[in-house]
Amino acid sequence: MGKRQFFTNRQLVSIWACAGPVACAMAQNAVSATTSYPTILVQGKVSEFRQFEKVEITGSSIVRKEQTQALPVQVITRQDIQRRGEESLTEVVQGLTAVFNGLDGTQIGSNQGAMSTAALHGMPNGTLVLLNGKRLAPYAIQTISGKERSSVDLGLVPLSSVERIEVLTDGASTLYGTDAIAGVINIITRTEFNGTEIHVNHGRPRAGAGQGHVVSLNWGLGQMRRDGFSFRLSAEMDQYEALRTADRPGAAQGRVGFEQGGKAYEADSLKLMEYSSPAWLYSPRTTRKAYSGLFMDGACVQGSWSYRNFPGGCRQSLLPTYDIYPERASHKLHWTGEKLLNANATVYAEFLYGKQKEQLAINDWPMISGRVMSTPGSVGYTEMIENGMDPNFGFYYWQPDLRALRQSFDKSQMRALIGLRGELANWDYQANIFQSRSQVKQIHERENYNNLGIFNTGLSSPLMDERLLRPLDANNSLTGQLLNQRFWEPQVTGQTTLTTSEVRASRPWFEIEGKDVMIGWGLEIRREQVASMVNPDLSAATFPPPSFQGTRRNAAAYAEAQIPVKPDWDVIAAIRSDHYNDVGPSHNGKLAIRWRINSRWALRSSIGTGFRAPSIGQVQVVAEPFRNGQTNLKACTEAMEARTRQLVSSTGLPVLCPSNGPASLFTNGNPDLRPEKSTQATLGLAFAPTRNMSVSADYWRVEMRDTLQFESLSAVLADPVAYAAAYMVNPEVRVRNFGTERFHWLGFYLQMQNLGASVKEGVDVDLRYRIPFNSGRLMVGAQATYMITSKEKTNPQAAWSSDLAAYSSITEMVTPRVRGRLMFNWETVHTNWQLNANYNSGYRDKSVRAYNTTDSKFETVEGRRVGSYLTWDLYGGHQVSQSTRLRFGITNITDRKPPLSFYSPTTAVWGVNSQNNSLLGRRIQLGVTFKY
Repeated sequence: MGKRQFFTNRQLVSIWACAGPVACAMAQNAVSATTSYPTILVQGKVSEFRQFEKVEITGSSIVRKEQTQALPVQVITRQDIQRRGEESLTEVVQGLTAVFNGLDGTQIGSNQGAMSTAALHGMPNGTLVLLNGKRLAPYAIQTISGKERSSVDLGLVPLSSVERIEVLTDGASTLYGTDAIAGVINIITRTEFNGTEIHVNHGRPRAGAGQGHVVSLNWGLGQMRRDGFSFRLSAEMDQYEALRTADRPGAAQGRVGFEQGGKAYEADSLKLMEYSSPAWLYSPRTTRKAYSGLFMDGACVQGSWSYRNFPGGCRQSLLPTYDIYPERASHKLHWTGEKLLNANATVYAEFLYGKQKEQLAINDWPMISGRVMSTPGSVGYTEMIENGMDPNFGFYYWQPDLRALRQSFDKSQMRALIGLRGELANWDYQANIFQSRSQVKQIHERENYNNLGIFNTGLSSPLMDERLLRPLDANNSLTGQLLNQRFWEPQVTGQTTLTTSEVRASRPWFEIEGKDVMIGWGLEIRREQVASMVNPDLSAATFPPPSFQGTRRNAAAYAEAQIPVKPDWDVIAAIRSDHYNDVGPSHNGKLAIRWRINSRWALRSSIGTGFRAPSIGQVQVVAEPFRNGQTNLKACTEAMEARTRQLVSSTGLPVLCPSNGPASLFTNGNPDLRPEKSTQATLGLAFAPTRNMSVSADYWRVEMRDTLQFESLSAVLADPVAYAAAYMVNPEVRVRNFGTERFHWLGFYLQMQNLGASVKEGVDVDLRYRIPFNSGRLMVGAQATYMITSKEKTNPQAAWSSDLAAYSSITEMVTPRVRGRLMFNWETVHTNWQLNANYNSGYRDKSVRAYNTTDSKFETVEGRRVGSYLTWDLYGGHQVSQSTRLRFGITNITDRKPPLSFYSPTTAVWGVNSQNNSLLGRRIQLGVTFKY
């Protein structure tokens, strides 16, 4: 018979059934340090593999037996995910109230590519995503010219392997280094699972458009505490059809009517074109100036709109040819294993591989325009004569209205890890080495009109083929020929590789009034590699970024101490130093307190600094500046003309300022970029009056300085002397006056620099209340983020620009004032039901150029209010038998459409905002889970 004291006063863990991010962590430490407990005697032999469980909390380097936490960590358990009916990691993360304005599937055509990202408090470039506390390789397509940072693609991690998700809504650079300014999302996979589990789910949106399914397999063998080993395998496959804009006509409006200030307006989409199919004929020298095959019986046919000021002309909207959400297929595999070597050492390993292919119809077919021949019998001649137009001055404009050309992304994410953890000389240690790799191949669909013989090259190309004057339907042979002339062409191939070695350790140091002073430290070495290969044959009109390769090395050391100043008052201090070989060092610290005021109230607070390193691409320099866009200049000033005359071209040709014309913008990487810096502060208060109720509120504030911004073009134009270095020669040789004059246009060279600043602050609220009944248990929960400030400026002299509840042309987005979720859950032994209400507050819309039908004139409409958006979801589950469980769900029960909005991060829709608002509409889900 042996004797062992399992718990001392300082090791006692209080059991607290709550889910609030503040109340749960603090209430677990509400046990008085003066309470005594009898010694527990253990008879017989203790199991060989029995170990005390120790907790590693996101945001801390200290391993401890107690769940002590002075930082705002919200935990989403596997049970929470199942109750909500979410079927992908992207859905779970982007559904959190504190996450908004990240990238989603509707933005596949953006320069960020096809990734779905997390954005805590609307900061996608300050949110760090971890898997089991370790980094993943960032998205593989990076650029020299973009302001975006490297982010993790959520779509490549299987949700079936997730045990819980810990969300730290406070900066954590002192532990994790770069990118953790807004917070950390730590995805933690399943650890204790034995047997086999198969899950199948099918989701069907309204009318069946965009439907898909998920199939997953989980297998586990062994338990560490019983067997001394465990192995777990998760495999997941999903496949979804594209949701086409034509399937959601409310998102594909070519012309939108609305009222503002007591007047009626009509706003046209940018995709409402005079180029159409059938071709649009135009003559500037006749009374009736336009003819379109879309004009019948005195009006434009459905799906087209009249062209004001051109009787008989109809404009065609390209939006119905686009996709909103991509066609997607994924395969994901995650394996973990651990083996107890002895009582104080465990070896563990992990392997992740995810592969996904996404396709989205988003690119327009090329336009064709030219002259209508004035010869009788030529194509288009009769149509112009019959409609009162002069074929001697006739032009045509044609563009196919077939399904848009597609973009495709083949993506993969791999990570392999091996490590050792245990206890040595009273130190809890963990050492590991891992490598993660992200790969993306982007290709797009092109066409080849030249093989069809439908036009001659040049702007004066005569109309040659009468099929251009007929609809592209099954009766037109040109339709099939066009579709057969499509081909796939590579755009960009990218790869990022992250290799990391780290070791960390923690232990009790000494006692203060019976509580341990805990200390921890760690060392980390990272090597990052990026390669981006761009197809050199891409059209210069698309401004393709150049190819590049880069490598970065970083070494970091950090330390942390948890000091119990009083029995109910802990202070936590942390410091970290990072040394990059390319952008220099960064040193950051953090101080936090946790105070249990009494048995019901608890308080916590923190203040610290953080940083975000420039991406590897942003500090690369290629041989020559490259074109990054263009601007339309007004009249060149005398100072601009004087600076232009000072420029000398390598060809010896003169350089001219393009007054009232387009000027090209050039850029390059900047090796002098420094890390962006931040200061974060939080203040949290928790109230737990009973075991069944908890309320918490966390105020937070993030101030950033030295943010990366391009030099201001307006400043460059206003002061050519101060910004003389920004004036350059456009290397393209131009010709005018029938080829007699050759010259260069003036160009502008704008580099990215550490010029800007931003401030975000708000309050996160969490409320949980449960009521037990004899027949079951009712749980009511509410979560919300209330934004107080969201503003940015591009340089020290610029004014602050706010996007809080209003569109900002600086940030090009809207930050919602309130984002919340209300949850009602009813559970019995075999059945559960959950009803969710999801809320996004309204905002002031992006200005729009619209036609005032009251006064018959065009105006710029500003200050229009967009209403709030509320949807309801219902999910249920029933345990049919010990091995079988059925699931059912309806998302957006009332099929609520998003309100009218002229702001949206994607060009595939018009009149609705796709960000934070799903355009799938009502969606029914059915699922079944088998366990063996």
